[in-house]
Amino acid sequence: MPPRKRNHHIDLPGHLSDESAAEILDFLYHLTATFESRYFAQIHRYYDNLRADRMSCVPAQGHPAPDPNDPQADPF
Repeated sequence: MPPRKRNHHIDLPGHLSDESAAEILDFLYHLTATFESRYFAQIHRYYDNLRADRMSCVPAQGHPAPDPNDPQADPF
């Protein structure tokens, strides 16, 4: 599966009360934790496959192969 393009632009309201901002953040943390625990294996399998695909690519001539220990080369 080719990597999907990510669009991270999100329109947020201009102003929230302190309480609303805190409640929304708490909800997002809970949603993220619940989602990750439910789909943990699938998420990690996807990223492991991406990493394996990137590491198996033949580097262009004159360019060294990426260092698998380089944190900047990590797709996360």
